[in-house]
Amino acid sequence: MDTEKKTTTTTTTTERPDRETKSTTTTTTKEVTRPREVTETTIEEEDKARSWRNRQLASTITFKGISPQVFERLKQKLAGQGIDLPSTNSGMIDGSGIKAEYSWDGAENLSIEILKKPVFLPTSVITKGIQSTIQECGGAST
Repeated sequence: MDTEKKTTTTTTTTERPDRETKSTTTTTTKEVTRPREVTETTIEEEDKARSWRNRQLASTITFKGISPQVFERLKQKLAGQGIDLPSTNSGMIDGSGIKAEYSWDGAENLSIEILKKPVFLPTSVITKGIQSTIQECGGAST
């Protein structure tokens, strides 16, 4: 927030037929607080801070036994929850305020790195949810 001084001058003139004309001048100075302007620099600073926070949150989980059939069941299960898991061997998963990057070797190993999550949601809760879903689909965590 930035502050600035604002000065207002008001002149009031009163004319009365039975008396002389009277003028009153009032000057008021007050500090006004206004929001800081959003500039490219502040946006860049916020992005850097957000990026730093997200790196601090990053957590990687590795799963074994992720065959093509297990991967397909996982895709279907996540789709039922409104989360799109692309058919590629690596990519981004985004849903429910959680953003993650995954890498699958196409045969057995799947790694998921949590990149972003809601502040109020502990990483351990997300990790347990992912582990449970993988196990329901036939995979195992390491």
